Amino acid sequence: MNIQLKSTLIVLATFVLGIWIGFFGDRWLRPPRPFNTQQMRRPEGFIQFNLDLIQPTLQQKDTVQAILSKYYQKFSFVDLSHRKYLTVLIDSMYADLSPILTKEQRERFLRRRPGRPPQEFGRGPRSFPPAGGPSGPMGSHGPGGPDHGLGDPGERSPGEEWPPAPESPQEPSGPSGF
Repeated sequence: MNIQLKSTLIVLATFVLGIWIGFFGDRWLRPPRPFNTQQMRRPEGFIQFNLDLIQPTLQQKDTVQAILSKYYQKFSFVDLSHRKYLTVLIDSMYADLSPILTKEQRERFLRRRPGRPPQEFGRGPRSFPPAGGPSGPMGSHGPGGPDHGLGDPGERSPGEEWPPAPESPQEPSGPSGF
C-alpha cells in the first residue's frame, strides 16, 4: 500500500469513528430522563411517579395511593393549557398529602421536577409568554392583564366538568411551581 492510500484510510476511519462516537456517545453522556411523560397519562404511571417522588413509609403508602388515585381522575381531564387550574389541583393535592408526609417527603414533593429551571432566553421552555417578556406588552401591566393574555381561566366549553376558577385573578401561591 502506498502512503496516500494509508492516509486516506486513516482519515476515513477517523471520520466514521467520530460519527459513531457522536451518535452513541450522546446516549452514554447524557443522564437518563427522570420519567417517561407518556407513562404519566396512565393511572399506574401517575401514581408510581408520585410514589417514587414522595417515597411514603409502609404506614403511609395505602393512604397516599388512595389520594393519588383520586387526583389522577382530576388530572386526566386537565389540558396543559389550563395551567391555573392545574396549579390549584397540585396545591390541593399537596394540602391533602401534607399532614401525613414527613418534612423530607414534602420537600421532595415541592421539588417535583428535577433538572434545570426554565431559561429566559435560548433553548428550553419560556418563563414568560411571547410578545415582549415579563414586562413587555403582554406583561401584568399591559393589555393582557394579570393572566398575561392567556384568556379567562374560568371559561369552559359546554359539557366540561371543570370546577370554577379561583376568585381572584392573582397567580395562586403554593407548592406547584407553575
